[in-house]
Amino acid sequence: MGGERPVVAVATTGADAEECAAQARAAREAGADLVELRADLLAGPVAADPAPAELARVWLEVARAVGEVLGDSGIPVLLTVRTAAEGGGLDLDDAAYRAALAAVVAELTGDDGAACDVPGHEAGEDEDAPEPGGRGIGPIAAIDVELARGELAGMVRLARRGGLDVVASSHDFTSTPGEEELTRRLRAMQEAGAAVAKIAVTPADAPDVERLLGVAARARVELAIPIIAIAMGAAGAVTRLAGGIFGSALTFATAGGPASAPGQLPVAQVRAALTETALHRNRH
Repeated sequence: MGGERPVVAVATTGADAEECAAQARAAREAGADLVELRADLLAGPVAADPAPAELARVWLEVARAVGEVLGDSGIPVLLTVRTAAEGGGLDLDDAAYRAALAAVVAELTGDDGAACDVPGHEAGEDEDAPEPGGRGIGPIAAIDVELARGELAGMVRLARRGGLDVVASSHDFTSTPGEEELTRRLRAMQEAGAAVAKIAVTPADAPDVERLLGVAARARVELAIPIIAIAMGAAGAVTRLAGGIFGSALTFATAGGPASAPGQLPVAQVRAALTETALHRNRH
């Protein structure tokens, strides 16, 4: 991620392993570069308040099914637990969210000590943690961690000790924050040690989209990590098709299944736009 062309990702929207595996197969056949497993959309355990370890086991069972379908394609999996606070399907408070992600790392690594709430960490702590860019564990290369849930630096350290990278994220489903706030969020993600910084907003008009793209272009120059900048909905379609021109390193597309967020377009359409953009760049 962070090369000349944006990575094309497809997110699963299925409720179980069978649906998600079928969607991952379609993503592979459509030419996706990455599959995002939306664990928050899975049908969870029956209990009203399931333990983090129980949630993690359910999510990872589905991840393994997705990994089997992807086989030796080299397509990595990003495990995402999108909270209701950011437009997702899982209504967890901040502490429960962090505990659930810690349980994922514990289940993957066999480290029972990770299966607890993450204490406060400063970005400079734990110097023995590996640098970003690990191979991941099994089918999972990275996990998504929401900036607003708190303790991002601690979650990054925990994930990296387990061999996982972190895509730090921030989603606004009602508005587009100002330039200063968008820049602050991206910088906070880098300072916490994330491998990738992602912001997604909902524009009201063209100036909102222009502001996001301007922030993305500057951040791509000023920050040391790849950034993802997406404006959701019809007004933001340009960010999904030509965001790479402004420094966005990834775009989401569909592969025959439902979109995981407003405004996603089919992989073929996105690929065609990226190819045309690359040709235009080479000509000029």
